[in-house]
Amino acid sequence: MGDIITLAQVAKESGVSISTVSRLLNPTHPGGKIGKRSAQRVRDAAMRLGYVPNYHAQVMKKGSSGVVGVVLDLAREVDTDPEATALGMPYFGTMVGAIERRTRELGVDMAIVATTDQARAVERGLLGVKQRKYDGLLVWTSSERDLQFLIDNPMPVPVVLLGLAPRGELPLVYWDEPAAVQMAVEHLSSLGHRELLWIGPDGPCERERLFMKAVWDGGLRGASCRYEKIDTECLGRIAELVEAAVHKHLAAQPRTFTGVVCYNDTVAAAACAACLDSGLKIPADLSVVGFDNVLAAVCYPHLTSVSQRLYELGRRATDLLIEMTQHENDWSKYRGLRETIAPRLVPRKSTGPIPSNSTSPSKG
Repeated sequence: MGDIITLAQVAKESGVSISTVSRLLNPTHPGGKIGKRSAQRVRDAAMRLGYVPNYHAQVMKKGSSGVVGVVLDLAREVDTDPEATALGMPYFGTMVGAIERRTRELGVDMAIVATTDQARAVERGLLGVKQRKYDGLLVWTSSERDLQFLIDNPMPVPVVLLGLAPRGELPLVYWDEPAAVQMAVEHLSSLGHRELLWIGPDGPCERERLFMKAVWDGGLRGASCRYEKIDTECLGRIAELVEAAVHKHLAAQPRTFTGVVCYNDTVAAAACAACLDSGLKIPADLSVVGFDNVLAAVCYPHLTSVSQRLYELGRRATDLLIEMTQHENDWSKYRGLRETIAPRLVPRKSTGPIPSNSTSPSKG
């Protein structure tokens, strides 16, 4: 690493005063205009010498880091697969990628703040704010505990939540989960399917509850096939569990369902593999719908999927946060703000009309 080049050296090289160099190279420095010729000499000298502004000094002067913290409550890595991480999943990658691109377009940086063995992501986010690392926080979490922590510990910087169900007064940009599930069920119903199967993780699941409600409200029949829920981001392991559950379900009873709604695209892809392995044809015998639309286009067959529009969600949340940072400490008009990103159904080759030899069960 070479020696640090100072403003004084740039001033000497360009033949102007230190204050002139500072006014040109430090946007926060007050002062008058600089002539074009002098300005060009300073820029040329700075480039020749390799001058780089002192980031920490600028932060001290501006009182702003120019960095947004992206707080993600992610599952821990799995010992059996050290390469499996949540950010390696297209779901999170799509959303975080949108945030990174938008912050770059707006001239700020982003830093990911995740959970460690010592502290949860929201706790680390608060610590970073106190250390003046972040000008604001974008927070994705599904934890009620994390949400309560944010309510109990008001931040001295703007905070925008992503994807949570509305609660409290923090501004929120989220997807319309009921509308998304309704969209999947109505799509299959419009194709003539009257008996549907849900495939998702065991334990309480809001998406499954919404599926059952949509099925009942639509005069359809519904059943569930659940796989073991594990704390892992290893797609291969999740796929194994899904395939095992689907094989078990198909072997346990005669198949009467003709439409399937899956928890997400990963589950849908594994379900398709299990059904194809069992001799079923998609969509000739069975129609399958996924969720999130992040893997759907590369699955076989290409999956019909409900897009939560994660890219748009990430960009809009970023815009809102940056807008709030420009209002200093007056964020009252954002209190309780809710912005909903409408879902979109993306039809592909995994869904089609109900098979002609299928019956249409009545509601019951």
